[in-house]
Amino acid sequence: MKTRALGVSVALSGVLACSVANASLINLPDVDETFDGIPLALQYNDFYSYSGSLLRQWDYITQAQYTGQGTGTLDLIIGTGAGGANNQGVGPDGDFNFENPMPFPGGGTSEFTGQWGVGTQANGPVLVDNLLAYLNAINPSSTIPVFLFDHNQTGGQPDLFVQAEVYIQDPTTGERVARWFFDDGAGNPVLAPGEVELVGDSGTEYVANHNLGSGRLDYIVFAPTMDLSQYAGLDYLFGIDFFMDDLNNGFEELFLSGRFVVNDNGNGQVPVPASGWLFGLGLLALGLVHRRRTPDPV
Repeated sequence: MKTRALGVSVALSGVLACSVANASLINLPDVDETFDGIPLALQYNDFYSYSGSLLRQWDYITQAQYTGQGTGTLDLIIGTGAGGANNQGVGPDGDFNFENPMPFPGGGTSEFTGQWGVGTQANGPVLVDNLLAYLNAINPSSTIPVFLFDHNQTGGQPDLFVQAEVYIQDPTTGERVARWFFDDGAGNPVLAPGEVELVGDSGTEYVANHNLGSGRLDYIVFAPTMDLSQYAGLDYLFGIDFFMDDLNNGFEELFLSGRFVVNDNGNGQVPVPASGWLFGLGLLALGLVHRRRTPDPV
């Protein structure tokens, strides 16, 4: 099976001083920026991915932000293995209700396929208008949802595979009027690696650790063109098809967040890299590239 490694980002441009619903908003950097010669984000079809491990390591997010996602009233739970979890009474004032999370397996199952948002789970479906209102309640300028991954693999085998399609659906016709794919660009799952070693242009080595549970923010993922305001007022549904493979421990968790700010440079357009060289480049390959570019110490 053809695979690619889940992308890494290495910096955040800062934490806003203001607070919305007692939660600091976090600015995501432009996807074309670099840190020590290493790209801030890697592209996976329609999505870009950042590493929470590296963001914390370089003090661009606090320890509380690294370990404190999914705190009930601030993030929608898209998938979890926690019994009884739901999305009732969420949001800054606890006045939003959404479809229950997908029931992720808690062990003994290596593969998962599920769906969220179109009424597959209880208390659905999810209207685009309601989801947009939820994002606006946390950050009035937020129109693009950000997805947070908290994986839970064994220390000896922390890797797993992930694939998803997020879509806007016309409930009358069933047509998916907009679609965003998270895959390797050829319809195959993406490798979400546990431990990754990178070397910057300075010769400094960076080690990113992911997928070990304990409520850590493993990956931050968003699609620049997923602007929900473009689909407001039409009674459309928001749906997700989700797949995981090589699961080997306790349950994973997936959240949808309004706390992360996507930079549009004030013109409504999220910047994208001028070249497509990052597309198709996995983390392990990226580390090798930078090892070759960095001269041996004298």
